Amino acid sequence: MGFFINVIFFAHRNIINNYTHGDTQMINTMPFFMMDAVQSTKKNLVNTFVTNNDIKKLLNEFIDAQTEYTKKSYANTIDTGVAIYSVMTNKEFFNNTMKNCFVPFGGKGK
Repeated sequence: MGFFINVIFFAHRNIINNYTHGDTQMINTMPFFMMDAVQSTKKNLVNTFVTNNDIKKLLNEFIDAQTEYTKKSYANTIDTGVAIYSVMTNKEFFNNTMKNCFVPFGGKGK
């Protein structure tokens, strides 16, 4: 069991390292593909069933705005998560946290 946990941790760490070094395509490819698939389906439904061209244009613009917002929101969430993960796994952060916050049994806090 420990072997599989190490493999998963190693793979996750590589993804995070690649992302923090600018390889955003690897982390964003599948979610963006799914977002585009959903939005394309919406556009096809609008183009198929809405007969008024003015309403069709407005609905397609709304769908484009949804796509843009969703992708930016996802990218910001990933950026925030990676930043927090990078700080939390930093050895210096861990050492400072243990030094400043850990109070041994019977010790006195700051």
